[in-house]
Order: sequence, then structure tokens, then C-alpha cells
Amino acid sequence: MCSVVGASGGGREMEVDVINQVLVAGLLAEDPRVVEGAGGPCVELELLLERPPREWGPAQTERTRVRVSAFGDGRIATLTRYLRKGRALLVHGFLRARGADGLQVVLERFEFMEDGLVARSPDEVRRVAAA
Repeated sequence: MCSVVGASGGGREMEVDVINQVLVAGLLAEDPRVVEGAGGPCVELELLLERPPREWGPAQTERTRVRVSAFGDGRIATLTRYLRKGRALLVHGFLRARGADGLQVVLERFEFMEDGLVARSPDEVRRVAAA
């Protein structure tokens, strides 16, 4: 719980639950990189995100790069085996401070995407890639 001053509008303190969850879908900007960190190996990804113009927003497409880190031997093996630059990925995770570099998304779950649709398994990804 966090204490937020003025959250109720009357200047009183109000207890609120803080949820740190992120869901992003984008294209890989480069091939996955395995790096050795203090907590062991991890995969670093960089996703390219696009937001098309909106009636009420900027007139041009907005582009953003998001850093994603994934931990765990199984995830590392799967991500490095099936992902390459340009592949689409849906990431479920949470935000973590990354020092002077800003924020990163720590991957908890992921789903492969093809043609804007979620691919349900690595076998399905192989089938789609072979077609």
C-alpha cells in the first residue's frame, strides 16, 4: 500500500493499492542478447512499439523503444531459439528502475505473435514460419 496525499481530492491521505503490471506488444529491434548479471544470466530484448495517430493526439505515428529483460534457463533457451530481429512478441511483466537508463520491463510471461495474432505454442510458430 502507498499513502497518496490529495488522492481523495480533499487534501486527506488515502491508502491505495499500487499495481505494477505491464503489457506491451511490439517487434524486436535486434536479436536477443544473453548477458551475465549479478543474479545470473538473462536475455535482453529491445521492442519497437508504434502508436498510430489518434483524432485527439499527435498527427503522426509515435515510435518508442522498450527494454525487456528475461530471467530463467527455460525462458532464455526459448527466447534465444525462436526470436530474431523483426519478430512480434507480446510481453507481460512489470517495471523496474534501471539506474540512469530509466525503466525496463521484466518479463514474467510472453506470447509469440504472427500477423498481429498470438501464436499459441512454439510448434505453431514453427508451422507458421515454415509456411
